[in-house]
Amino acid sequence: MTFHDIYKHGFARVGAASFPLTLGDPIANANQIITCVHDLDMQGACVVVFPELCLVGATLGDHMTSAALLDQVKDSLRKIAEKTSDTRTLFVIGAPIQAGHRIYNCAAVFQSGQLRAIIPQTYISHDGARYFSSGMDMDTDGIMLGDDFYPVQQQLFPVEGIPDFTIGVQIGSDTHALNPPAVALAESDADCIATLASDPALVGNADQRLHAAQALSERAACSLIYATGGYGESTNDQSWDGFTFITEVGTTLSTGQRFSLEGSYCLADIDLHHIRYAKQKRIGNASHSDLMVTASLMPLVRDFPADESGIVASNPPFETTEPSPSCGAHTRNLQRPLDRFPYVPHTPTQLDADCEEILNLQTQALCQRIRSIGQPRIILGVSGGLDSTQALIVAAQAMDVLGRDRNDILAYTLPGFATSAHTKNNAFALCKALGIPCKEIDIRPAAKQMLADMDHPFGRGEAVYDITFENVQAGLRTDYLFRIANQKGGFVLGTGDLSELALGWCTYGVGDHMAHYGANGGLPKTLIQYLIRWAANSELYGEEASHALYSILNTEISPELIPADADGTMQSTQNTNGPYELHDFFLYHHLQGYPPSVIAYLAHQTWKDRSIGVWPSGISEDERHEYDLQTIVKWLKKFYWRFFTQQFKRTCMPNGPQVLAAGTLSPRGGWNMPSDSSPQLWIDQLERALSEENTL
Repeated sequence: MTFHDIYKHGFARVGAASFPLTLGDPIANANQIITCVHDLDMQGACVVVFPELCLVGATLGDHMTSAALLDQVKDSLRKIAEKTSDTRTLFVIGAPIQAGHRIYNCAAVFQSGQLRAIIPQTYISHDGARYFSSGMDMDTDGIMLGDDFYPVQQQLFPVEGIPDFTIGVQIGSDTHALNPPAVALAESDADCIATLASDPALVGNADQRLHAAQALSERAACSLIYATGGYGESTNDQSWDGFTFITEVGTTLSTGQRFSLEGSYCLADIDLHHIRYAKQKRIGNASHSDLMVTASLMPLVRDFPADESGIVASNPPFETTEPSPSCGAHTRNLQRPLDRFPYVPHTPTQLDADCEEILNLQTQALCQRIRSIGQPRIILGVSGGLDSTQALIVAAQAMDVLGRDRNDILAYTLPGFATSAHTKNNAFALCKALGIPCKEIDIRPAAKQMLADMDHPFGRGEAVYDITFENVQAGLRTDYLFRIANQKGGFVLGTGDLSELALGWCTYGVGDHMAHYGANGGLPKTLIQYLIRWAANSELYGEEASHALYSILNTEISPELIPADADGTMQSTQNTNGPYELHDFFLYHHLQGYPPSVIAYLAHQTWKDRSIGVWPSGISEDERHEYDLQTIVKWLKKFYWRFFTQQFKRTCMPNGPQVLAAGTLSPRGGWNMPSDSSPQLWIDQLERALSEENTL
């Protein structure tokens, strides 16, 4: 495997398939299954799920009990095993199987030319009870097919060749039980649930099935692969759509074409790290031990072989030297939704709903703080930039909710040596549109005096623009705001955001690091841009305010602390630190525990080609960027260095609300990290993964 192979980074390609079956002909259906398995194996799939009873057809009626049919089922199972011995894919098919005097609705699990086990259905539907017995009534631990014995009552299987990847199996009406097997299987560490179904098509029930699967996969912290019968099933009284889909922890990754006469399949690359992270969060819930599933299930037996010492291996490797079912070029590109902006919803409807909810969350938090400390005024520094704009909007909303006049917000613009007329005008224009008084305090005289008192070269007339020069301005702005708060009976509302906190892009103790309360500390920069765009697009505060908001959105992100170059080029935060759209991507995945090499791989898959994937609404063509792997690695190293070395600033950040489920960097119940740890291990892991393949 190369660095670009999905299997190197904890992804697994899985599929669901529905083929045009021949009702009552196991041999013909076996041939269809064999062809499909070979095709999907060549595409790099390690797991494929077929529909319930697909070997004969779920609508076979009383012929389901035919001795001739059941004998041919056994022959077909042996044929499938024989004809797929050259594949690596673990696949699950549905078939009726006789054991003793009873018939069971079963899932048969194959891999590498072996029928690994047979799983009988647990909960039998009213119609199914006409033919099938429940697996809970089975009085044997295996079934003889010819001269071969196959174990039953095994619902968990390791996928050979993929480290620590386990699937569980549930069948038909099992999925509709009050406590479906999927939940107990997930409790037993199944990463993926294979769901074999025979659900007929009805108006609206495709969405119902999909939503139920999303909810179940989120609740159980797993992936769910679903396949139901399609063309070829009897249409005496029902219609069939051959619906296939794959979900992962509440998100739909892929769906197949419905109502296809040729059959259809879907593939997706599930993220095993994401699944395990979701399991860890669920297990960490204090009430988890009180909510353990108590459903009656067949014994969950793993068929892992023991080594010579008697120790059972957690996941036996292939006997060959190949580490996965990777198929070269087929597994170089991820087959799953690529999320460039993990903090930003993609659909306009969801984006509108989330933006409104975020504004309400911020407003409610600020209202509570204002009420709890005696209804002071709000003191706010406005720069004409993104963060102070969002804080100003939240302040206006809070005053409206509290029934107070917006004149109780005292806004100040504090121009320094590099403040442009454009940003200052934006600040005044927005305050005017919102009905908020805004005053100007020129900090340059005080800054010059301080620099001169320090014997700084700039104080002697030299053009030296170092960190001291920058932080004198940042510190003075905060000094003025805090002293004005004392004078006016107010408190300082902070503007710093989650992205700046992650990078430590704030002046310790002063600047936008410190305030009496931080409105934006739970919001990344990319999301703030969308919040402002939403407010502008919806004309939430009128046409004049929207015009000012659009002007702010189109302004380069800059601290405006160093004067522009001779050619007029202004100081740019993103030229120094890297694009915020990449840093927010890095931050999101780092907080979920992804290793550096996987973050680099994901970022490259997501950002390497601007023409692929879905962009959130509102991004123009010239804003749709792409980055090569070398650029991504450069900024990822920068991210790790700044994230680790700047933790000391986050240990004393001001109060502020957590807004997103993705996490917060607050030391009070959010991110827990010492201030003196080193990023070297993370950087070394990244460099080692890249050097092994000479990727760059």
